[in-house]
Amino acid sequence: MKKLTTNIIVFLSVLLLNNCGFQVMKKEGLKDINFVEINTKGENRINYEIKNNILLFSNKNANNLVKISLDTKKTKSIKEKNDKNEIVKYQLDVSATVNYNIPGKLETKSFVVKKSGDYKVGIRHVQTLSNEKKLMEIIKKGISEEIIEKLDRRLSDL
Repeated sequence: MKKLTTNIIVFLSVLLLNNCGFQVMKKEGLKDINFVEINTKGENRINYEIKNNILLFSNKNANNLVKISLDTKKTKSIKEKNDKNEIVKYQLDVSATVNYNIPGKLETKSFVVKKSGDYKVGIRHVQTLSNEKKLMEIIKKGISEEIIEKLDRRLSDL
């Protein structure tokens, strides 16, 4: 009898906790949006990759037209020094301001996406540049994904 009640309690707990209402966001949501124009300002290399990643989710046959303006800024600063006052780590901060509007509507909306990371200084300068490049790729990918997610959420509300 005690085992039966324990099984029922476990079953009900799993059933109730499993249905909490969480839904996975689908990236296919942007398939009904056509990015007509993407203007960029700031860091050209960052903008190029972000623009291409956004265009991957654009559908040329969609009825919803959207114009986007990107403004990116990259700052590199010293994060850590050792006892000999030599630089050991750098901090890399990238921020992207996204302005978007729907042609035919006067209002322009915007949001900011910020990502940062640090990388170690290598024994040779080439290693340091390689570390910086790897970190920059990770940051650009993260910013692109976050922009796509935010645009999907905001444009689905319209």
